Amino acid sequence: MSIKKHHRILKIKFFGRIILALVLSFFVSKFLTDNIFLNYSPTIRQDVAKNIWNKTNYLAGFFNPDKLLSLIPFQKKFSSQIPNEVKNELTSAPKSEIQKGIYVKETNNIKQTEIHYNEIEWEEVNYLRKSGTTETIRIPKGTNPPPPQLF
Repeated sequence: MSIKKHHRILKIKFFGRIILALVLSFFVSKFLTDNIFLNYSPTIRQDVAKNIWNKTNYLAGFFNPDKLLSLIPFQKKFSSQIPNEVKNELTSAPKSEIQKGIYVKETNNIKQTEIHYNEIEWEEVNYLRKSGTTETIRIPKGTNPPPPQLF
């Protein structure tokens, strides 16, 4: 191998590493601005762990929906506390729609609410936080957003 060819290979490796580093740094900065920092400011989100956990669960749902539902801690605990005869009453009870995507079943003294998130029509609204920053939130269409600076 000639020296000229050897230098060319070294240049390709060197510039290839630089390009790889630039691409990786772009994706890291994109992740940080979307998930860690608040509205492209140096302020770190208050709910960083919760936000990352929710996105992880959301992605896990694409691969295995049953696994995503099993990650909800209150689901198993709640369903195991209901006696079987009450469960049977609730399954035979008629379902009434409160709002699009929200249903209620009711028997003697027991009420069960079912929320089907994929059926709800969402609306994006700008919300002013206590810290003075503005954040875009999703609320069900036709409902009022929370009062400004409540959170």
